[in-house]
Amino acid sequence: MNDDNLTKKISDIISEFVRMRYLEVIDVDQAINIFEKSYDLAYFLLEDKKLAIKVVIKAMGKFDDSFRYEVRKRSNHKSYGFLKTSKYIPNELQILQNLIYREANFYEINKEKMHKESLNDRLLIKHYIKYLIYICVTRNTFYVLVGLCRLLFNYNSNQTEHISDRLDVVKESSQQRRCKLKLINELSERFGSLLVISSEIHNQKGFELKKASPQEKVLVKECLEKFTPWGFSCPLDENKENPLSVIDTYSFLYAKHKLQSHYEQNIIHLIIHPKCFNVLSEFWLNKSPWENLEIPKFNITAENDNDLTYKDELLDELLMAFQNFIFHYPGRLLRKKNKSEV
Repeated sequence: MNDDNLTKKISDIISEFVRMRYLEVIDVDQAINIFEKSYDLAYFLLEDKKLAIKVVIKAMGKFDDSFRYEVRKRSNHKSYGFLKTSKYIPNELQILQNLIYREANFYEINKEKMHKESLNDRLLIKHYIKYLIYICVTRNTFYVLVGLCRLLFNYNSNQTEHISDRLDVVKESSQQRRCKLKLINELSERFGSLLVISSEIHNQKGFELKKASPQEKVLVKECLEKFTPWGFSCPLDENKENPLSVIDTYSFLYAKHKLQSHYEQNIIHLIIHPKCFNVLSEFWLNKSPWENLEIPKFNITAENDNDLTYKDELLDELLMAFQNFIFHYPGRLLRKKNKSEV
């Protein structure tokens, strides 16, 4: 984490707050872990202590409404079973993660428009990849696949279609083009003149790209690690000695789980998580996504790191938001009692 001292300070305050009021029912360590994960993601995106805390406050404050909405959607989803057209349904941690993306977007745009002196390629690469993933995961697996393959790794339509077939996310090539164009239009609307539209090739709209430097490749991998949906056990972590366990996991999931929401969650992990996707790409295409990685050219003229100072008065507001989050987070935060306590 970029700001260990600040995070520890706030974590200690939250820990004491939880222990004083909710120790009998709340798993303190897990509650603190959720806060630290949330703050780490917000700070990674904004590189600003005060704004990161504001994002966490707003995201946790809106968790209840978002969770209720997803529960209703999940209930409707169960009535239809394995539907390939159904939308991806996030788990509880992913709901919070998506809220952080959404709340951070306001401050990202404000910084890009009002504080151009603080902009640099590193920050804009983070914003670009985050927004691309956000507008994809809030739809379905097909958008995630097209978004990552066509607008990040710069795979051609045939390579993308091959992966799509293997993952059973089958769509017609015309749908792939429409999906890509829709994402390009949304990215253009979000970033405006910061992204340079390239001349159309074969009637396909795109952005001007540049070959990623070794440092930028490392940053892209770090972004994908941070933006991989939360709450999923990675098959590579479970079997580090056998990278092809990713393929085995994919096959198992397809054979055993017929609920589309479960299947899509796991497939989205395999596409976004850089190590998992690298295994899939090398196994199915004999191609590493990092070989010829190209990233958008951003239209900026100044590079200068800037960080606003942290203000203590945000703590009271943060504690209120955290209390609201605790009240409405599902049962997984409840502390498990020992036999001696029963």
